[in-house]
Amino acid sequence: MTNLGFDSPEDQRALKAIFGTVEKSTIVDKFTPNDGGQVDFFEDVIHHQLIFAGGNGAGKSFCGMMRGAMHTLPEKDENGKLTGKTIHPHMDLRIPTTGIEGWMSCYSQDVQRDNLRPIFDRIFGPYVKKLDIREGIMHRAMFEGVDSRFPSWINCKWITQGVNAYKGSKKHWVFMDEPHPRSIWNEVTMRFTKSGGFMWICLTPVVDADSPLLARDVIWMH
Repeated sequence: MTNLGFDSPEDQRALKAIFGTVEKSTIVDKFTPNDGGQVDFFEDVIHHQLIFAGGNGAGKSFCGMMRGAMHTLPEKDENGKLTGKTIHPHMDLRIPTTGIEGWMSCYSQDVQRDNLRPIFDRIFGPYVKKLDIREGIMHRAMFEGVDSRFPSWINCKWITQGVNAYKGSKKHWVFMDEPHPRSIWNEVTMRFTKSGGFMWICLTPVVDADSPLLARDVIWMH
């Protein structure tokens, strides 16, 4: 090994502290949106419903999930104490004592397993406290809240479950991967009546011959 001149015990302890910090850093800590649409998407603090459109491989799902992290993960000060807010850098989002609850929705279980789970693991993996996985499909993930009795949750939904699967209590945010039928959008919107929550749809604005969605599932968003 090359001697870099860090021979004293003090230098060794300093290096260990530095490398320890690097090892603990996550993709969330290091994330910076690309110039243009990504910056607009993350810095929008006004609109509670957003459509983030782009081509295949443009990072839409990654950005949608990263915004979910910003709306869920608790912020800590330099001493590791909870501030009572989420880590969102552009919004003053307070975490209720009952925790944050969001939905991550896509077309089917197969889409979640093959496309979204790898992204979820990269972004949320270091923060997950409990994970409900059945046959490779994620159903629910638990995260630290501001009250140990009430964690935050992300629940997974699929279009193929039908609109009834989107009924339930209030939600703080919903991430829709690719277009969803208007009936589901209407049902999700009802979940924000009391919470004033946020919804974003990250999609490729094209329905091709291989898509399981129909034009009517997309055209209503115009």
